[in-house]
Amino acid sequence: MNPSAESRTRSTGSGSAPRSSPAALVHTIEGEIIPRLLLAHGAVAAPCRPAEAGHATAQDVEALANMALETDAQEIAASLVGRRNAGVPLEAIYLDIVAPAARLLGAWWDDDRCSFTDVTLGLCRLQQAVRELGEERFSSRGPGDGAPRALFSPAPGEQHVLGLAMIEELFRKSGWRTDCAPLSAPADVVRRVGESWHDLVGFTISDPARCEALRRLIAEVRAASLNGHIRIMAGGVGLAGLDDPIAQLGVDAVAEDGRRAVLVAGRLVEQRTSC
Repeated sequence: MNPSAESRTRSTGSGSAPRSSPAALVHTIEGEIIPRLLLAHGAVAAPCRPAEAGHATAQDVEALANMALETDAQEIAASLVGRRNAGVPLEAIYLDIVAPAARLLGAWWDDDRCSFTDVTLGLCRLQQAVRELGEERFSSRGPGDGAPRALFSPAPGEQHVLGLAMIEELFRKSGWRTDCAPLSAPADVVRRVGESWHDLVGFTISDPARCEALRRLIAEVRAASLNGHIRIMAGGVGLAGLDDPIAQLGVDAVAEDGRRAVLVAGRLVEQRTSC
């Protein structure tokens, strides 16, 4: 890896330009800040945890992070497809390899090993690779018309793109029909649930300052939804400061990671259909 000179720019000297907050990047590492111009499509931010036995090592994670800096999304996707074809579950690829690699890129930027631009482009390539992996996985078959449908969006003002893409693909793998609105305005999210039936809406949030805006949006979604019993979930590090996020946001459930989100969402929908 060849760090650029830009990575050495710090706000240490008098009159130097202020550096973007490391916390702002780290808090969105699993839902990454992806440049709008590179988005062709559309956290729960999982806490750091050991990779599952046999699925990934620290060297695997570091290798993927370096690939994100040095190669393109197609090569990254090919590497991930190779892991999947070797028997690594899709969930493990997303949560034990891709997400830790994204966090590692953020740590490298914080340590001045690479520039903000390098990290942003690397995260963007990871996001593209995740999307390509999901599209290849579901090109031959997809959820049936009777499958539950979910819409995923970040909280107002946030850009949880990589984490949102991974969660969407986990739901698709579990048989859900999914929509993703990574950069939609709140009014667009409200419009979507008013125009088409959704069983679930999932929101991710990394900045606790946006909780009030999310609470208002959730209330608007419930009021506008064609589904009078729509279920709403939330996740992400932005919920950590709330004593009772379910009550304070007006959601039906929260989940600490993508695997848990799929399980909880399935139970929520089952509860609705059994009523």
